[in-house]
Amino acid sequence: MRFKLATIEEAEMILRQIDFHDSFIKTFAVTSRDVFENGVQSVTGAFDVRIDFALYKSRCNEKTIVELVTGEFQNAKDIVLDLRLPLGLFTSWNIDKLTIVSAEEDTRKDGAGFALEVERGFCVDNTSWICKKTRLFRFSVAEFHMGREGNSGK
Repeated sequence: MRFKLATIEEAEMILRQIDFHDSFIKTFAVTSRDVFENGVQSVTGAFDVRIDFALYKSRCNEKTIVELVTGEFQNAKDIVLDLRLPLGLFTSWNIDKLTIVSAEEDTRKDGAGFALEVERGFCVDNTSWICKKTRLFRFSVAEFHMGREGNSGK
């Protein structure tokens, strides 16, 4: 199954179709569009990002299925992968929520009109949880596709 994202309405539809709760980032790959042509370096500052998200789907009395959802993001800007653990806090390292928001204020200057954000939970003093939202990058268009990886062996 493939989903193309070029509008905020398509982003909302994708996030309704794919539940990223309790998923995690399995692969995060950044590819530069810079090249050497005829001995001259062409520096674009443009990057593409590919993320494989591992999603767990379990059903009563069945094995848990690990499903991979790959997101391919074009023209990624302002890439910041900060998944550090806040000092003294415990995290389960999973994604609580994935959001795609409009970044229209930046579109005019570089065409990257969307932003990808993740929310993760952190336990404080073994008693309560706080949520931290992190913007990973901005991008112009994206495509998500789903594929099954296999059983977890539950």
